[in-house]
Amino acid sequence: MNKIIYLFAIIATMVMIASCEKEDFQDNNIEEQFSTSVPGSWEVKAYLNDSIIYDTFNIFTSGISGDSIVINDTIVNFWNFQVKASVDGKSNTFQTKLSTNELVNDFAIGVKIPVGKIIDSDSIYMEMQFEDDITPFGNTYQIKGHRVK
Repeated sequence: MNKIIYLFAIIATMVMIASCEKEDFQDNNIEEQFSTSVPGSWEVKAYLNDSIIYDTFNIFTSGISGDSIVINDTIVNFWNFQVKASVDGKSNTFQTKLSTNELVNDFAIGVKIPVGKIIDSDSIYMEMQFEDDITPFGNTYQIKGHRVK
């Protein structure tokens, strides 16, 4: 009887290991697919309430680091920001409920990205809110544009 229980335990362990490996493989494919569409330079415009407030400027996105990306405007065209956002590789979306601007040295400035999308690997759309705005987090800016080739 002990041999049957021992054999059953070995088979159950092997099935669990096989199912975990399959799940990890599927997640890696999703991450790999999303990571190829994330890195790059994007030519975008900034809008507030459907009115353009800043004409064409570039932002940059880095590849995935774990489950996050970095988005920045290091040339300081629109707003001086560099923030991390979490990624959902299944839907090609990213967001952050509150991230700290990594380019401001004097004090931490909060940045929110409630909505962010990479569309067909060649377009980007995101909504951003900034703590150092006139009313902290009071305006939702729409940033949209296309990949620079």
